[in-house]
Amino acid sequence: MTYLRRRYRILTLTASRKDADHYTKKEVPHMAKVKYKYYDVQPFGSIAEMISLALEQCPQKIAYKYKENDEIKAMTYSEFINRVYSLGAFLESEGFGDCNIACIGANSVNWITAYFTAIRCSGAFVPLDRELPGKDIIHLINDSESKVVFCDERYEQLFAENADSLGGVKYFICFDRSEDDGKFLSFKKVLDAGAKLDKSAFLALKSDPNRMKMLVYTSGTTGMSKGVMLSEHNLVSSVYYGLQVSTVFEVGLSVLPYNHTYESVSDLLVSFHHHSTLCINESLRAILKNLKIYHPEYIYIVPAIAEKFYTRIIKEIEAKGKKKQFDSAVKLSNGLRKVGIDRRKKIFSFLHEIFGGNLRKIVCGGAPIRAEVGEFFDNIGISLINGYGITECSPLVCANNDAAMFSGVLSRDKARGKSGLKIEPARETIDVKHLSRKKQACYYLAFHRFRVYFFNVHAARGYYRLGKRS
Repeated sequence: MTYLRRRYRILTLTASRKDADHYTKKEVPHMAKVKYKYYDVQPFGSIAEMISLALEQCPQKIAYKYKENDEIKAMTYSEFINRVYSLGAFLESEGFGDCNIACIGANSVNWITAYFTAIRCSGAFVPLDRELPGKDIIHLINDSESKVVFCDERYEQLFAENADSLGGVKYFICFDRSEDDGKFLSFKKVLDAGAKLDKSAFLALKSDPNRMKMLVYTSGTTGMSKGVMLSEHNLVSSVYYGLQVSTVFEVGLSVLPYNHTYESVSDLLVSFHHHSTLCINESLRAILKNLKIYHPEYIYIVPAIAEKFYTRIIKEIEAKGKKKQFDSAVKLSNGLRKVGIDRRKKIFSFLHEIFGGNLRKIVCGGAPIRAEVGEFFDNIGISLINGYGITECSPLVCANNDAAMFSGVLSRDKARGKSGLKIEPARETIDVKHLSRKKQACYYLAFHRFRVYFFNVHAARGYYRLGKRS
């Protein structure tokens, strides 16, 4: 193992070395007994192919719903892809088809358009955290060597005041700007200009699947900002294998900031390849309101949001003096489930209405979640799927399989006296004694009292401009 630790990046959590060294399949015997269902997923080998498949298979289906001046707008896959092709044609005509392209701003269909265009080009996309201090934003743009920056109006003054230190940036394409002004271009005018251009040069762009396609800055555990280099192969693998383990449905609500890979890959790309309709939530405060407006079937969130949902509902039930009545309903419902009768949606319809009436699945990631939260959602008829990963894994490592009912996973954890969700590896358990040196990467996962060593095609290429320090 010394060789592997030296040669490959190893990510460690809380388990001890003694626990890791003594890990065997026997310590998790239930994993050999559960038969998992893997979904059939349309194979694809590149972002270009993923976009082409959507254009061929569902051009008139609604890809995105969003608010514009308090009016709900809809955009089909065909309309969205034409925007991507127009923006790409403009960038290629200006010589930016093979460069790093940064983007900073609020969640919007324009942000998604810039994202898909950049990863369809031959260069790399650089999503930036909109909550960073101004000096950090300037530093990351320079460190990433970005030639083009997409941004909201709120950042124009910052970039104008620091123009001298941003000499490497040729254009700032502003989502809210109506007119061009020097280096500051109107996003709308850029799209209009691109629509008139020949798209063949842009569509002919190709990428090495192992070359950096996305550069994501993360502080990690050291506190020092580092650029994680994700390849096109990383992104494609995360989407394809992730959908095999846990599927999505027809309508989703997009909530989390797009600069995080959890949202930009596991939600935006996954939903696109599944040909779902993704509704854009404009702010965290509007989640419950938008759940009732868009009636989504799935949503990607972090445990803190799930905890707030849970806490708020329980408090309201207790405030109305209906806690015993609720507990009795849960007991009745679970009794019916044991004999194959599922009436959760009907029994707890008053709770389903809070989430828009159609919510079937909550995907949680980014941190552990308390077992009682997952048990609550399972009791009322909403699946809570927990995933584990980090940016360096693009970002998915493993997730609960849809076939493994939460109540079953929870009961196993309770039997061990553990709290939190047991996350099943997406593929078979790997015996550490048979690790090969020739695989792409070796990682640890630490859950409960053991580490799982496994290989992952999602592993990042390293940290940008850090050389051997990666």
